[in-house]
Amino acid sequence: MGKKYLIDTNVISKFLEETLPKKAMNWVGELIDNGTNISIINKIELLSYEPPKEQMDAIRELIDNVFIYPLDNIIAEKAAEIRRKHTIKLPDSVIAATALVHDLTIITINETDFSKIPHVSYINPSKRFDT
Repeated sequence: MGKKYLIDTNVISKFLEETLPKKAMNWVGELIDNGTNISIINKIELLSYEPPKEQMDAIRELIDNVFIYPLDNIIAEKAAEIRRKHTIKLPDSVIAATALVHDLTIITINETDFSKIPHVSYINPSKRFDT
């Protein structure tokens, strides 16, 4: 079984804006087409935007085609532990906790926060595919 991924909101936004490098666009598109994962926090963040209608339609379609990890007690406990030990925002601590609990690699541009957390695996598609 291959790696499982959790796509962060910043990557989805750049994907929808088509501002990722071309190879990264293709890779992220494949992940989304194959039914990747997001956290409930990512869903909330995506639905909080007020983009043009076409982009909101794309967001809703994306949300319908991914698995959404809910916030449960195990993730909440892990997120609280991460917040106590590291200076990161609550949404990022929940995303990191979700990834750790479910053995997921985070696809994110936010290396600054996720690099602080031991054992969190992440890939920055903008750096991985910079052409």
